[in-house]
Amino acid sequence: MSDVPAGVSGPVLETVEVFSVQRAGDLVTLTVIAPQLAAQARPGQFVAVRVGGQSSAQITRLPVFVASATPGDAHAGTATLVVDPRGPATRWLAGRTSGDRLNLLGPLGSGFPVPAGTAPAVLVGHGYGGGPLAWLAQELVGRGCPVEVVLGAPTATGLYGEQAAKRLVDRVTVLTDDGSAGRAGSAADALADAIVRLDAQVVYACGPPALLRRVGDLAGQHAIRAQVALEAPMACGTGVCLSCLVPVRGSGGPSPRLVRACVEGPVVEADHVVWDELGAVPAGRS
Repeated sequence: MSDVPAGVSGPVLETVEVFSVQRAGDLVTLTVIAPQLAAQARPGQFVAVRVGGQSSAQITRLPVFVASATPGDAHAGTATLVVDPRGPATRWLAGRTSGDRLNLLGPLGSGFPVPAGTAPAVLVGHGYGGGPLAWLAQELVGRGCPVEVVLGAPTATGLYGEQAAKRLVDRVTVLTDDGSAGRAGSAADALADAIVRLDAQVVYACGPPALLRRVGDLAGQHAIRAQVALEAPMACGTGVCLSCLVPVRGSGGPSPRLVRACVEGPVVEADHVVWDELGAVPAGRS
């Protein structure tokens, strides 16, 4: 087992060095030297990245899923972050080069819970959501769980994690909206067949809300659980700003209660989320 840096416990504020930057299609992968983060991070957790320089930093941080972590000694642990540069903050992060420094807070949030035994699992990812799922597949396979992976994206250039998944599991299904890679369609279109074929007991998913909702519905139809990693505007990452509230089914009445995706999530049970009210303030709440 690798040595864990002394004094590491819980999220840390860490200034890290960018070791490498790789561009593949629409996505950018940054590998950073982050020994404290790598010692603790688990699939499904994220970091909050300070965006900008000393005189141009934006007030809020950018949440980014950790795609993998390799613990080392106090100077050698690394982590990878996958970015789809579509807005100013993600374009800034994707524009970093080797040797640049980043200010990260993490690991934050809950990771994917793993089964106590060797439960068969289907993993469903969309775009850069394939990152943490390839990492999760490695953990599940190591525990002896039968695993299938389903990956989707708008086009072939938006896929992530296909080769890593193929090195780990026997069956990887790829779908793209335009049919430029694999079959045409959404990743959820292949889920029902995968559940039946594997006799799956749990589904894990990472992607946009529409996909996660379908995953939850399909898992419910087969009477199995779905653990989904929500993409939410987690501006602070610590639960203070309340920008990432998610309505979930409460036990105290008909109205949903609100939880913070950055603290109680981002991984949640799909059937707990009130999807119709996601992104809006539930009726009767302010």
